[in-house]
Amino acid sequence: MPLNNPPQVTLYTSGIYAGDNGADRAIPHGLRDVPRLVLIANEITTSQSGMVANVENINLSNDNHQLVTAWDGVNFYVSNTTVGFNTTGQSYKWVAFV
Repeated sequence: MPLNNPPQVTLYTSGIYAGDNGADRAIPHGLRDVPRLVLIANEITTSQSGMVANVENINLSNDNHQLVTAWDGVNFYVSNTTVGFNTTGQSYKWVAFV
C-alpha cells in the first residue's frame, strides 16, 4: 500500500566556494546524511575538476590523488596540495549525492 505522504528525501545538494589555498578545508554540504560522492568543477579551468570519495580527493584531468579528512554528516573536505581543489582566487562548483 503506497504512503499518502512519503517522506521528503534530499538526494543531492550543490553550492559554490572560493578557494583559500588550505590543505584540508571543510565545505558544508547541507545533506542529512554522509554523502556518497561529491563532484567538483573549477569555474575557470578544467584542470582542477574531479571528485571527492570519502577520504580522497581525485583530480580527473591529471590523475592526482590527495588524502583528506573523512567526510561526515556536515562537511566534505578539499585540498589544494596536489589536486588543486582549493586554489586561492579560484571558484569551485560542487554537487554532493547521498
